[in-house]
Amino acid sequence: MPPGSFIIDNTHLDATRVVQRRCNDSVDFFKYWNDYKNGFGNVSGNHWLGNDNLHILTRARTYVIRFELQDFADNTAYAEYQSFQVANEASNYKVTFSGYTGTAGNAFSDNYGMEFTSRENERDNDLHSYHCGKGRQGAWWFNACGKSSLNGPYKASSISDVKVIHWYTWRRYKALKATEMKLKTLE
Repeated sequence: MPPGSFIIDNTHLDATRVVQRRCNDSVDFFKYWNDYKNGFGNVSGNHWLGNDNLHILTRARTYVIRFELQDFADNTAYAEYQSFQVANEASNYKVTFSGYTGTAGNAFSDNYGMEFTSRENERDNDLHSYHCGKGRQGAWWFNACGKSSLNGPYKASSISDVKVIHWYTWRRYKALKATEMKLKTLE
């Protein structure tokens, strides 16, 4: 197993699980397909749990995904989606979900049914041949670059740029201070 990879313990699936965390610039998220496949970082800090692990978790049970966001004024907001699932690697980790509740706005809705885009694998449905993973400098389920990007470059201030961690329906393209993606089982 590659260094930094995470192993999922299927005996404790009922707990809320943090699958992504950004809180500073200590981990570069402008990574390749295999990095996102296996996961990277440290679960107590900045990390991505891994697309294989997201698939293993979400095929076993029904989950809610919760995106928790914090701006540089320490305001917080969230977005939740029901029945969150990530397909296997053969399907390029296609994402599906239903419903929206929250205070951050529905920025993830455009990503429904999208395949995962990484630094070198473009699957973003952009109509102008723009590679969203390279252009936004982060991997994500982009749909023509879309309204959310939580794996973009970390900036230490609330600058406005598409090359930042952002959630358009809450703070437009202003850089966010911290994000977490959490899975919680419905069963």
